[in-house]
Amino acid sequence: MEGNVIRREHAKQTTYIVVPCFNEAKRLPAADFVSFVQKHPAVHFLFVNDGSTDGTAALLAELVRQSPETLHSLTLEKNMGKGEAVRQGLLQVLKVCPDCAFAGYWDADLSTPLELIPDFLEAFSCRPDCQVILGSRIRAAGRNIERNDARHYIGRIFSTIAQLFLQTHCYDTQCGAKVFLNTQALQQIIRDPFVSRWLFDIELLLRLRNTLRITSTSRWHRAVFELPLLTWIEKGDSRIQLLDFFRIPCDLLRIYAKRTNQTTAAYFTTHTPPSLFTSRSSTPTTSVRSEGWPPPPSGNTPCSEGRGCSQKPT
Repeated sequence: MEGNVIRREHAKQTTYIVVPCFNEAKRLPAADFVSFVQKHPAVHFLFVNDGSTDGTAALLAELVRQSPETLHSLTLEKNMGKGEAVRQGLLQVLKVCPDCAFAGYWDADLSTPLELIPDFLEAFSCRPDCQVILGSRIRAAGRNIERNDARHYIGRIFSTIAQLFLQTHCYDTQCGAKVFLNTQALQQIIRDPFVSRWLFDIELLLRLRNTLRITSTSRWHRAVFELPLLTWIEKGDSRIQLLDFFRIPCDLLRIYAKRTNQTTAAYFTTHTPPSLFTSRSSTPTTSVRSEGWPPPPSGNTPCSEGRGCSQKPT
């Protein structure tokens, strides 16, 4: 009990990043995570083993052993897909540490380098209405975005279709680096399972817009900020299989149908309940197995680095 009190005392200074893992034994850069938390002890990682059949479980156990205060693991007994692994991880974070400052998720292969996490956190400091920071893979001068051309153009076509049907108003919804402000709205948008295993990013954004009852583009752009990544390098060995490319359009239609059914009740309501921006009192429980969780007491201080915003908060 005493340790739990100490942990919660520092919770508001802490960021939790969920890392979904499926058969990552050969490509998870474990040393990079250990090195990062040594430099940024206020950032914690929760690795969600999504029913892996290789040596991922043993790798994560060793990883957690090296830094049990900041590296944690959670095991799903069977493979549920990336979206559900992220959702279960976020549910666990909000259950164990409901007062943490930020919670998000990051791809295990580190296509987006960990060194960019402070940029995401800094981006919140000058955007008081912002609810989520999205990593955005924009090819431009001065940025190192290495992506397979075919996947890039398929992604642009998909984003265009998603924008036409779902009005996402985002350039890059599928980048696997996102950080949310920890508010009541976050609990609401992860409460129910996703329709799609792979398009859950879009579902999260639509749920956020629905929960906050945002009807104007200007207000949406205050709630959501896309941070152009300085570096993003595709690692190959994608978990999306050929069959998934045929399922994705069907999933998109299912999401569209669900959104259409919610239009009257959500998208045209202009009042935003103040309670959505307050801390939660409870979080749904999960039927998963965790190791080394909750984390032990820590007296960490927040990381001070960050380049996501050139302005100072007022």
